[in-house]
Amino acid sequence: MYVTEFVSFAVKVGFETKADERMRVLVERRADCIQTLDRERMHYEAIFKSVRDGRMFLSWFSVQGMAGATVKG
Repeated sequence: MYVTEFVSFAVKVGFETKADERMRVLVERRADCIQTLDRERMHYEAIFKSVRDGRMFLSWFSVQGMAGATVKG
């Protein structure tokens, strides 16, 4: 059994630079991120950034198996 999830939210005004930095860290540490996928039982995970009406949004899409470990940030 799998859990499919899509979550999207607006980045708080004034925190856009911080959100961009965090996205950059995820790209730079891609290999580390990939290593966590097995223990999370994550089959697919994608993070999207978009700007709508001048507002930044971040969205996550994932397909995860049951009983996956949580990742502590």
